[in-house]
Amino acid sequence: MKRVLYISPNGYLGGAERFVLDACLGHIESGTYEPHILFFSKGRAQEMAAELGISHTILKNRFRLSRPLSLLRALREIRLFLKRQNFPIYNATMPYAHIVGSLASLGLPMKRTWYQHGPVGGTLDKLASFFKVDQIYFNSEWTKRRHYQTALFYGGADTDFLVPYGIKNVKAMMIK
Repeated sequence: MKRVLYISPNGYLGGAERFVLDACLGHIESGTYEPHILFFSKGRAQEMAAELGISHTILKNRFRLSRPLSLLRALREIRLFLKRQNFPIYNATMPYAHIVGSLASLGLPMKRTWYQHGPVGGTLDKLASFFKVDQIYFNSEWTKRRHYQTALFYGGADTDFLVPYGIKNVKAMMIK
């Protein structure tokens, strides 16, 4: 079974985090991939991953992109984690995760994917467009068009896919 790492910068529960939880549940149900989530912080999404039995890790070194020393510590921790776990692929759920994941995995033989869910066109999206990605996923045609219109550099995705709205498993759990 192939292992896949989801890099989720937020522990709180938003649209991208719901997508990650749903994708992980789908992987577990189908038995195709063995998912693992790397959270940058604790929160409800991380708690739900634990409740659902989804394998996950919480980054010990908190950081901000604007604080180089804290960023370097976090990159070191993530890189050691990636090398130790030897994931063949990661999926970044936001430009923030894609930037950090790309920096931490420089030179490592792993595929990089990015789930671009919007809003699109901000500073982090523009910075993230400088990092190579093997596949990119979009939640709508509008997000896809906006991404390609605002990217400063096309990171060279071999393919892109549309992942429509509608997160069945986690969404059903949230209506309690």
